[in-house]
Amino acid sequence: MSAPLDAALEARAINVLRGLAMDAPHAARSGHQGTAMALAPLAHVLWTRILEYDAGDPAWPDRDRFVLSAGHASILLYSMLHLTGHGLTLEDLRQFRQWDSATPGHPEAGHTAGVEVTTGPLGQGIANAVGMTVAERNLRARFGAEVCDHRTFVVCGDGDLAEGISHEAASLAGHLGLGRLVAVYDDNHITIDGPTELALSDDAPARFAAYGWHVIDLGEAADDLDAIEAGLRAAMAEEDRPSLVVLRSHIGTPSPDIDTAAVHGYSLTDEGIAETKRRMDLPEDESFHVPDEVLQMYRDAGSRGASARAAWEDRLAAWDGDRAAWDACWGATGLDGWSDELPTWEPGDSVATRKAGNASLTSLLDAVPGLLGGGADLTGNTGTTIKGHGVQSAECPEGRQLFFGVREHAMGAVCNGLALHGGALPVCGTFLVFSDYMRAAVRLAALSRAKTLFVWSHDSVGVGEDGPTHQPVEHGRRAVGVPPDPSGRAGAVGHRRSGRRRTWRLRPRRRGRSRRRGSGGHRQRGRRGHGRRRHPDRRRLGRAGRVDAVPRTVPHPGRRLPGRGPAARHAGGVRRGRRHVRLGRHLRRRRRHRPLRRLGAGRRRHGAARHHPGGRRRGCTGTHRTGRERRMSALPPHRRTEMDDTRTDHREARA
Repeated sequence: MSAPLDAALEARAINVLRGLAMDAPHAARSGHQGTAMALAPLAHVLWTRILEYDAGDPAWPDRDRFVLSAGHASILLYSMLHLTGHGLTLEDLRQFRQWDSATPGHPEAGHTAGVEVTTGPLGQGIANAVGMTVAERNLRARFGAEVCDHRTFVVCGDGDLAEGISHEAASLAGHLGLGRLVAVYDDNHITIDGPTELALSDDAPARFAAYGWHVIDLGEAADDLDAIEAGLRAAMAEEDRPSLVVLRSHIGTPSPDIDTAAVHGYSLTDEGIAETKRRMDLPEDESFHVPDEVLQMYRDAGSRGASARAAWEDRLAAWDGDRAAWDACWGATGLDGWSDELPTWEPGDSVATRKAGNASLTSLLDAVPGLLGGGADLTGNTGTTIKGHGVQSAECPEGRQLFFGVREHAMGAVCNGLALHGGALPVCGTFLVFSDYMRAAVRLAALSRAKTLFVWSHDSVGVGEDGPTHQPVEHGRRAVGVPPDPSGRAGAVGHRRSGRRRTWRLRPRRRGRSRRRGSGGHRQRGRRGHGRRRHPDRRRLGRAGRVDAVPRTVPHPGRRLPGRGPAARHAGGVRRGRRHVRLGRHLRRRRRHRPLRRLGAGRRRHGAARHHPGGRRRGCTGTHRTGRERRMSALPPHRRTEMDDTRTDHREARA
């Protein structure tokens, strides 16, 4: 425990935080003031009494992690990062929510030093914190507490707990017994629409207790620094269960708009800010007021962790564990020669790419020690099985197989937390049609540049046995990256491990596929991905288990023809340059000829026609006319002459 601070100085420091929480949104003419004002005492306690960190080295691996799931209160986090010396300046606070500033409207990982994860969509931060806690426990069990021993703290609000992802993540955390996770619930009873009672009446503490959490209800203690510290330390003492600390706060304290929906956003302007500052004994005519004694107090708190970091570095230098594996985990890569472990297939081999993917994953488990993950109750179906390395649980914290259960949304966000914590390379899988459940997490993975591998199998619209609810008709457009053969799948997994911070989404097929002859080695194909493609939105539509993506124009389901003729014998799916497309056992007439013609067909530059690949078979004229030519041909002769004369006049005028 840190040395006691002067009570009057602490009270003044909290008022300064509340002043910044009003001034920055007022300067931006947008933002959220009330939550940051209400939680200023909590932030003060966390950053001066609880968290172990070194502001001089925000990336210290063994620091405590702090996640602001209620990302709309970002000005509170930015204020603490400035005051404790993480590199943000007062000018950065003045540029709050401005273009290209270091203080965007919601926290962004990798953009601002000290921000652990990108938050904003409510509930995501809770699941991220669960992933971070799993990563810490796994590393501590495998490498020892002398090199990895820290906690994860997350601040959430009513909106976070209303989102479904928080239920999924909290249930998983309780099941896993993540004792190093401490969540603080800001129970302010206010949403944008008004009081939470308009739409919410459940008992959140009871719900978390049912999930297996340790619940501490502090009641009306949002301004009691000692009570907040005592509650947090009681939560930290619980090693077998995650803890929820419930804090009844009053949004907008101590402004005239306290406990109103308006102050959730930007309601305090000149008069309201002046009145609030008078109540807090701050200069009314000075914005971004930070007294020297307050700044020095926080800078001392920010530098206090330097000794702990130095001690950790000494322990790491003297550590006799597997340093190569440790460095590979934190470097997000594999051991030397890891790529030699990747499997290969001969041309003509038939193997389902999900099985090829699992073979690639299995081959890398020893060479890439950071690999861990699993599926959302579809582990075997998606090829995300990890054998021989234990199942992650309280009894086996070193386990690398994660069973997420039917929790796709939380699975994606938990894996983002694993990746952003560091020391882990997470993989998670489900059917492509269920990727809808995790779209927000996938989007945030891309924004965060989280090194997360999403595996979406069963990507064909031909998996019709389960009906339209399980047919991913439109999902292919959203997916990125399907290597065209088993060797490409292995290469993609290998490239995914090469250390680049990039989110990957792979869609392995369900049935066997013969590797194409002449496609090149798996490493070359993996690094090149799809290869060059002139029109990436035009892809094949084939039978179940043999589909790359949805075509640009999907035939009308009512137009079916029996499977006869040359198109029926075409094994690749679309008979390019023909009138029909295969879907399952049927041939369907295309709506239009042009959208599904062979890649590269159509007009040349400047409107010149080119020979159509279909030739004159099946009624094709052999050329395509430009849109203007078709419109002109529909006009009477005298109108065509008038338009040609007008076009000539325009050309002469431009010349």
